[in-house]
Amino acid sequence: MEEDAMAEAEELLGRMGDASPGAEPTGISGIVVVRTGLDPVAFSRQVRQEVAEAPWSVRYIRRIIPVHIVGRSDMQSVLNAVEGLSSRIGPEDTYRVSLEKRNTQASGQEIIKSIAATIPNKVSLEDPDVVVQVEILGGVAGVSVLRPGDIFSLETAKREMSDC
Repeated sequence: MEEDAMAEAEELLGRMGDASPGAEPTGISGIVVVRTGLDPVAFSRQVRQEVAEAPWSVRYIRRIIPVHIVGRSDMQSVLNAVEGLSSRIGPEDTYRVSLEKRNTQASGQEIIKSIAATIPNKVSLEDPDVVVQVEILGGVAGVSVLRPGDIFSLETAKREMSDC
């Protein structure tokens, strides 16, 4: 269903004003990469709104994880990306590091510990103000600093609708 998800993402981005959206498969089952000139968090939140208004309008996209910086997946590149996004973490914000890695032998614990060592804020695993999200797909890493609600989940969005 990757082809359908890519077409759906490009259509949604086009309706939201992106003149040249792009999507491509990653070679990892169920995961595609979408490129946009729009703010990736705004796109994720807009898709959630789209589902709230017209639940049938999103059928193939299951999850959207906004990415702020894309680079190499080596430790120093990931740490540089986190440093570049550190201004998104307020001085009083608590945080958690979340890591999803595929097609790599990198040590998840080593990556998380190295990132945590660069952030002076208090850790909150249960209810953080921000999440330092690291997505590793082989030799490529995507890094973001996200707030609650920035990641879109179709299942969660539909569950929230039924709770209303």
